[in-house]
Amino acid sequence: GLIKDKCFGPSIMIGMGGINTEIYGDITFRLIPIEPRDADEMIEEVSIGKFTGSGFRGKYIDRVNLINFLMKISEMGTLSDDFLEQLDLNPVKINGKEIYVLDAKLIKT
Repeated sequence: GLIKDKCFGPSIMIGMGGINTEIYGDITFRLIPIEPRDADEMIEEVSIGKFTGSGFRGKYIDRVNLINFLMKISEMGTLSDDFLEQLDLNPVKINGKEIYVLDAKLIKT
């Protein structure tokens, strides 16, 4: 998702969601705009990274598609910086190469 931090400015975040985010702090942030290497580092910093490459216990996430998805979210945040306070994408279903935003909440400034 995206959030406009009062101290740091517009940021992008990614995490597994649910209790993983709440209890384990399985989330990471970057100021936007990001570069592909930033998106790649973000994926590696959270447990989502375990599902890329060869996958984990039969579950697989295409890392390149996820990087591209994060780049698009970053671009959206950059283009809407003057009116976007927060964008919450939850849940996001990722199945192999497919990424579906099942629900989104947009808060305007």
